[in-house]
Amino acid sequence: MISFLESFFTTFSIVSLMELGDKTQLILLSLLARYRSGKEVFFGASLAFAALTIMGGVLGHEASIIIPSHLVSQMSALLFIIIGLFTLIQRKNELKEEEGGRSLSPFKASFMGISLAELGDKTQITVFSLSAVSRNPFATILGGYLALIFICFLTLEIGDAILRRIPRRMLRFISGILFIIVGIVLLLS
Repeated sequence: MISFLESFFTTFSIVSLMELGDKTQLILLSLLARYRSGKEVFFGASLAFAALTIMGGVLGHEASIIIPSHLVSQMSALLFIIIGLFTLIQRKNELKEEEGGRSLSPFKASFMGISLAELGDKTQITVFSLSAVSRNPFATILGGYLALIFICFLTLEIGDAILRRIPRRMLRFISGILFIIVGIVLLLS
């Protein structure tokens, strides 16, 4: 059995590096641009990360047996394409937001978006694998969760600085195109 600290730091390092430039950051930036509430997006994402990391560390193997990985990958790809198209053409929601109404709160939107996008993702599979190898699931889950929170915090802080300089409509267009590209890449891989 690998020590607690070794399991924790190994998982933290690997997950942090894996998440840099990952679709999670794109989702967080898109939510931040839409809702302008970094705190609520952060807390929604944090809860989703907790649920997904625990599931990856404790029940990952069973979940991978129930849902074939190719099916999860295809569903994720289609989800990204749909989100990208929706982001590009959402005129009604822009008007609704300007009038003060929203279909989902930032917390709920970030929780649901992160949960759906990250279910069966490489991070969740990595946490399961590291947990099995180290035989120290608590350290692995904690390291994975804190790495995700760290990257989330960095993304939202940097994203907030970017949002102050780039017009919202341009960011929405760029975000929509990036979602479609990620979806196509996922479908082709």
